[in-house]
Parts: sequence; structure tokens; C-alpha cells
Amino acid sequence: MLHILFLVGSAHALMRSPQKGMTYNEVQGCSLGSQADMLQAINGKTDGQTDACEDFYQHACGGWMSAPENAIPSDRSSWGTFHALGKKNQLVVQEILSEKSMGAPHMYYRSCMDAEAIDKADKAPMEMLLRNVGLSFGTADDSTGSWTAGDYKLLQKDMCSMYMVGTAAFWSVGVGTVPDDPKKKEVGLSQGGLSLPRSMLAKGSSSTKHEKLKKHIADSFQLLEGGNSDMKMAADIVKLEMDIADVMLDEVSLRDPKKTFNPMSVASFQEGGPEKKYQMKFPWQDHLDCIYGKGKVKNVDVATPSYFNKIESVLESHSKKTVAKYLKWKVFSAHYTHLSKRFYDEAFSMSKALGGAEEEPKREEVCASRTEGAWGDYVSRAFVEKIGFDEQDRTTAKKMIHHIKNAFIKNLATNEWMTPETKAKAKKKCLAIKEKIGYPDYINNVTYLEEKYQGVTSEGAYFDNHMSSVRAGVQRGIKDLDKPVSQEWDMDMSTVNAYYDPSRNEIVFPSGILQAPFFNKEYHMAYNFGAIGVVMGHEMSHGFDDQGRLFDETGKMVDWWDKKDEVNFKARAGCISEQYGSYKVKGETQDCSVNGNLTLGENIADNGGVHLAFQAYTAMTTNKNSFDACTPQLSLIQMENSTITNEITPEKLYFYGFAQVWCSKTKPSAAEMQVKTDPHSPAEWRVKGTTHNSEVFEQSFGCSPNKDKCAVW
Repeated sequence: MLHILFLVGSAHALMRSPQKGMTYNEVQGCSLGSQADMLQAINGKTDGQTDACEDFYQHACGGWMSAPENAIPSDRSSWGTFHALGKKNQLVVQEILSEKSMGAPHMYYRSCMDAEAIDKADKAPMEMLLRNVGLSFGTADDSTGSWTAGDYKLLQKDMCSMYMVGTAAFWSVGVGTVPDDPKKKEVGLSQGGLSLPRSMLAKGSSSTKHEKLKKHIADSFQLLEGGNSDMKMAADIVKLEMDIADVMLDEVSLRDPKKTFNPMSVASFQEGGPEKKYQMKFPWQDHLDCIYGKGKVKNVDVATPSYFNKIESVLESHSKKTVAKYLKWKVFSAHYTHLSKRFYDEAFSMSKALGGAEEEPKREEVCASRTEGAWGDYVSRAFVEKIGFDEQDRTTAKKMIHHIKNAFIKNLATNEWMTPETKAKAKKKCLAIKEKIGYPDYINNVTYLEEKYQGVTSEGAYFDNHMSSVRAGVQRGIKDLDKPVSQEWDMDMSTVNAYYDPSRNEIVFPSGILQAPFFNKEYHMAYNFGAIGVVMGHEMSHGFDDQGRLFDETGKMVDWWDKKDEVNFKARAGCISEQYGSYKVKGETQDCSVNGNLTLGENIADNGGVHLAFQAYTAMTTNKNSFDACTPQLSLIQMENSTITNEITPEKLYFYGFAQVWCSKTKPSAAEMQVKTDPHSPAEWRVKGTTHNSEVFEQSFGCSPNKDKCAVW
């Protein structure tokens, strides 16, 4: 998630004398030895032959990228600092799950590791699942044209059964908070998922990918059903998905909270919405009754009304037999990686075609991830204890966030493009942001855990255990409609990531990311603010990016901006969009442009975060009484064969800390997919784009000023 937004102030507010006030201190292991280790790690990643002003990403990460040990592993399509820490955390999880003392999660993990038993069962578990789901829609009807009410009744029955085993076709249904009243919940409806990202199936997309998908579908069904590979059937399914993709909202439109908030009664939705553009035949009230209980759902929030107005026409343009086979494909493909090796191998062949990974990940890694997905809070509790994340870590992180909040407020005071009224509201929202650091207390509540994971089994065959977890998760989601708005975290504690939730106005940092190289309380605080501090500022700033700014301090979606301020914001955001839209990455067959509109929120956040976290650091060093932090004098540290330490300053250290968490390499096929589907810019441009816009960076490294800077905050 790593969302980020940051502030821009006058140059004099951003700089301080490099060594003024920077004396050696001994704080919780903050020693010159610790700093030498830190600088040694930084030095090993840099490329001393590349000028920092010409290409700071290459300068900061070139040594890392050229090192043989940092080659992209054969089971990955990309590799970087995030992945390396994620791998380290995954090994901790594997160690935890290998211990019998973990009880049910250990047994679940062992059932997944029993490849011999899984291979022996082969396709039998899937055949049983399909019998239990009992698909009955149009399996033998090759006709096209208008469907009857009876047809849609059968389709509804099938889709309700599919929902209960964690899969869906055509649309998604789920419970969420009401955007304009975040203390309430409502059922939301949206367009569904496809076998490939929408942009890879819509008009103008690659026919090569389509052919690979057809072969994959045909080969997968051949494994399940026997006989010859049915390429015509597979082609019909792919054509259906292509037609669906053409009526879906694009990825940029889905980022707009206003566009995707369309509350209405179920009765009104059935008639095509308030404007009654289209009378839908699918029995929506019956469907919602089937999932949530009769009469429980009377109102819905429809994220993609235009899609629902068109989807029935798309379906009726294909044979009922094709639609029926597609329903079977959705159930099958949702769970086929949990079958025997021949099914897993076939699934991996498609993944390889898309992302470029050469080998399957190790079974231990796969099973650890699956077990964590099934028993998340149990595993998180053990993970936090295993890595030794403690209250001192949490306190240090909280103090850093405190300084970042103060920096945001200070920047508001010098902001020249916002009216005083909007500034006051922005300050109120900033002060109201809640921070969740390390782990939630509820993972230590045994009663809570037992209730949450009721129904998840671990003593049976692996596929049965897997489906018990899926069904239990579905039931939790259904019951969620009747419960207060949840305060649960949306990530496991081993996750190397963080997020901002606009409906709760909160920033969340799992313990998994609060480790080196992102965070080490024994390292110089310039480094920590450049690494995890920028992430903190990034998440906080998401509350004020093009999406987050639409929500107030309570999490309510409401227009709290003066119209003049809104115009100024959009102009500044437009500059960011245009800047990043000019960047390119090497794709599989051609250079691909970054989508400046799709990545806008992340790019606003990245630029804001770099500026904001630096201001927080400088404020912290001028007020030592407020923060017992590690800031020894860097000139005391001597290193041989160093490309950085002879002239290192805290300001430079800050930017090395920022840039080197983004050191990474990506295969062309994966890079191409990223720019088409991911709201985050590629790592290289997250560094080069922000430093291009930073006066502080120019002053720290003695670079000539860029005249075409963009900034929102």
C-alpha cells in the first residue's frame, strides 16, 4: 500500500548546518559501532562512478543491483529490499509453524507440506467441491439471445453457492463502511475479477497473452475432465472475459471515491438505478437474501452502475453453455493451486508467462503463506514475540510520527495556496489521525482468537482444511454486516508494508516493516527518518492526496475544501501526473509509460513524504529534549574504500536511507504488468521523481536546481 503525501515550504525552512548540534551520544545501543555497520551497508549498495545529481537511483542502488547475490531469484519476477525483508520474515514464519507448540496452525502447515497425500488425492477434492456447489445453469444449452426469468433464477442459485466457497463470477459482493457515515456498514456491489487484469483483456490488449490464457484454460480443464484439450471452449471463455472487460470501469476511474459511491435501494438498483436506464433481470433481492438472510439487505452501495447496466447484455450475447463453463472455471481456478502437483504446475505456467518467474517457490514458503492466511492472528502473535518487537520500538516510532505530524502542521502555516479556513480543517484532520504501531492488542486475547477462527480445521486432509478456512472467512464476512465497524488491522504482522485507511483516518505499521533496513533504533535518526520516516509521512499524507482529501477527520466523505483551494490542488496534482506520465520502463516487447493518473495518489504521497519526513528530522535534532534519539557525529567514523563516508552528512544520510529501501530489479514482463495495473510507480521513478522535485536534495548534494519542479504539499 505504502501511500504517501507531503508538504512544500520555503527553502530556508528545509536546511540546517550539517554538523551543528550533532554530537556523539549513547542512546540504547546507539554507538559508533552501530553507525559503522549502517554506513558499511549503505556503501555496499552505492555506485561511486555515477554522479548523485545525474541519476540518484543508480548512484544509491547501482552497487546493490550489480552484486551477484542480488540477482532476481529464479522463483521471482522481481527482487528488492522489500522482497528481501519479506523473505526474512517468511523464514521466521516457517520456523514458527514448524514448532508443535503452535498447535492447530502447525497441523495446518504440516497438512499443506504433505505433498504425497495431496498428490494421491489428485483431482478428487475438486470433483467433490464441484458436486457440493451443484452448478446447474445452462450446461447443455448452446443457444444465444434473451434469457428467461428461469435462466436468471438458476444463475442466482449457482452464484450464491459459489459465494459460500469463496468465489464469484461477473461481480463482487461484500460488506464495508458507508463513505458518508463511517460508523455504519452497508453491502457494496462492484464489477468482479477476471483471469487477467482488465487492461490485458480489453480492446487493444495483447493477443499473445490471450493465446496463453486460452491454452492454460484448455489444459487445466483437460487435467480435471480428461479427454482432449478443448481449445474452442477455452476461446469462448476468453472471448466472454474480453467482452466483460470492455464494459468495466478502468483502473483510474475506480480510484475516484465519489464516482464509486452510489447508494440506492435494492429495488431501485433492480430498475437500473435512480434514472431507471435499464431493468435488470437478475433477481438481486433473492441473491442478497440468499447470502445475508431474508430481508437483511434493503440498500446497497453500487460502485460501478454503468457496468451492471451492461453486463446482462454481454452475458446474453454468449451461449448459456459458455457461461455455464465459465462458472465452473471460476470455482475451479479459485482453488486449483491447492490440488496435486500437476495442477499447481499448470497454474504456475500461466504465472510464469505473465511475470517471468522461472521456477516455482519452495513448498515451505507456499505453505507458510497459506497457513498465515488461514490462521493470521495466531501467527502474528508468535511472529511479534519471535522478532522481539517491544515497547521501546513502538515508542520510538510514535515519537517519529509525532514530529512528522508537527511538520505537516508547520507547513500548513506557510502554505500560500490554501485559504485559512481549509488550512484549519486540514490541521484538525492531521491531529485526529490515529496511529497503530507494531501489533494490535487483540492478538493476545485467546477468547477473541478462538471465536474468530471457529470452524477452521487442521486435522483433516489439506484441501479440506483449506476449504474450512475459506468457508469460515466467508461466514465472518457475512456476519460482519450485523457487527460494529471493525477495528481489526488489514495486514498480518509479518507484512512488509503499511497503509492509510480514510474511513478510519488512521495509519498502520505492522512490526514486519519496523525492522532494518527500514528501521533500527540503534541507527542514526537521519537514516531512520529517510527510511521508515518517509513511509510514515507517506501514509499520513494519503489523508490529503487526491483520494484522501475527500474525507474529513472522522473518516466521512464530505466536501470540506474551499472551491479555490480545490482548483489549486488539482493544478498541482496535474503537474505531478504529467511529470510521472513522461517516465518509461522497459517492457517485454517495448518501453512502457507510467500511468500518471493511475499512480497520482502514490506520487503525491511520495513527494510529500520525502519533504515532510526531512522537516520532521531537522525539527527533532533542534529539540533534543523532546526525543532521546541517536544522532552521533558522522565524521568520527572512519571506513576504508568508501564512496560516501568522506563527505557524508546527516542530510545525505537521510536521502540514502530513503533511496536504498527502493533498490530493486524487475523482469520486463512484470514491469509491463505493473505500469498497467499498479497504482504505485516503479521503484526507480519513486526515487528519481521525488529527488527531481526536492530542493533539499539539490542543496544536500550540491546539484544544480531543477526549474520544472512539481509539488502538492
